[in-house]
Amino acid sequence: MPNILILLGDDPLRGLFERRIEQYLQPDFIRWSFAVATGEELTRVTGQPERFWRFLLTDADTLALNQDSVATFRESNPETLVAVLGTESDQSALAATGFTVLRPPSTEDRWLRMMRQLLHAAGRQAT
Repeated sequence: MPNILILLGDDPLRGLFERRIEQYLQPDFIRWSFAVATGEELTRVTGQPERFWRFLLTDADTLALNQDSVATFRESNPETLVAVLGTESDQSALAATGFTVLRPPSTEDRWLRMMRQLLHAAGRQAT
């Protein structure tokens, strides 16, 4: 089963993701899920070489503040899908990065659909 990372600087949004992951995805679809707020926390959590990360989900604002940490993570984990919650303008700005840009889900059902699609896409990318 996959491990996933959530890098969101917004405390309420990060908490929402944590609760929904525990409620809907663990332990049936995800083994480990880590939600962090900063690039330093991302680096500390991903310092475990035995862990395989299926995807990293962040938002455009948090990514902008933690570009170096995300770039380092990406270099160490090239098979990991990086998804960014953002707008159409973020999609244009991030086109060259290879990151997947998604609109933030507006409902719980859309959130669950987005997460399942990410797990599926990341599984295909890892093979």
